[in-house]
Amino acid sequence: MIYGFVGLGDMVEFSPCFKILSEGFSNSHIALVTVWDAVQTLFQKSPFLDEVIYFDFFKARLLEKLKFINSLRRRHFDISILPFPSYRREFNVFSGIVNAKERYSFKFDKGRFSECTFLNNRLVLADPTVHNVENNLNLMRKLGFEIGGKEKYEIPVIPSNSFIQSFLSSNSITESEFKIGIHPGSDKRGRDRRLAISKYAEISDYLSQKYKARVIIFLGPHEDELKNEFLSSSKKQHILAEKMGIDKITQIISVCNLFISGDSGLMHIASAMNVPTVAIFGPTNPAFVRPWGIPHEIVSLGLDCSPCFLFTDKHSLNKPLIECKIDEKFDCIKRIESRDVLDKVDKIISLLYGKQLPK
Repeated sequence: MIYGFVGLGDMVEFSPCFKILSEGFSNSHIALVTVWDAVQTLFQKSPFLDEVIYFDFFKARLLEKLKFINSLRRRHFDISILPFPSYRREFNVFSGIVNAKERYSFKFDKGRFSECTFLNNRLVLADPTVHNVENNLNLMRKLGFEIGGKEKYEIPVIPSNSFIQSFLSSNSITESEFKIGIHPGSDKRGRDRRLAISKYAEISDYLSQKYKARVIIFLGPHEDELKNEFLSSSKKQHILAEKMGIDKITQIISVCNLFISGDSGLMHIASAMNVPTVAIFGPTNPAFVRPWGIPHEIVSLGLDCSPCFLFTDKHSLNKPLIECKIDEKFDCIKRIESRDVLDKVDKIISLLYGKQLPK
């Protein structure tokens, strides 16, 4: 059993392990438990999973939560896995109560007792210097698997020609046009990771003019405020991809020639769909969560105080993920200018296509 309590991007980073587990435990029943609807939607058709169990912990009452946990406990799982970076006390307590025979997770430089890490009996030392994918692969090695080569993301989304053609035609986009996807948002708790929406508008207008690109702006279900601000800041007309399930969003990303995003789940989905990416980082660490396995460029100011986000920081689930500790709050993202991003975009387009954009 795999506990998919971490966010969408973190689960995409764990996805290479689904294939490893499925092939290594060929006669097993592999279940993914998640509290995120987007994770359920993205992985419910995975050929490497036998079952995806979704439970909305945030809306359930206490008695319903206890009944759900007990239902998992009664199934007597042999192995449970907490993907990286499952550090929180809630995750470890959940693992301890369900009580699989072997409970795999990570140990950090603190938190054995305060975060109840000791409730898991198969621990791997978290490596703070490598990508999250590498930490998850180290967990697979702890399970006894030999990992060879560069593992890739495994998400079970097969683009539907009919859906893609419908989206393109309804927005008057031809297949030959250069398409750039931009995700200006983040989850609600990650607002302080965002580049100013007015700068994304400047970036979109520039790309539309210089490269004759069709710019597709990806917006989440609760980002109407971002949408309105973008529309009021942009001087050109761009395409909006909004109010869609994550499976459809993924399909649209797959036809983009380039993707621009902050540190978000959609950034990782672009990697999974082999779309070259320009990733914008402020307080979080690109060494841990940079695009994986694809051509990419990183935009970061590299201030002395950043990155400041640590996995072992304690933040309530309903509070912001990051608390800036300097006077000029979040200068690391606020001081990034449109030109900083566009320089990286120009660079990666030149490296990939030269003077001839793809047809």
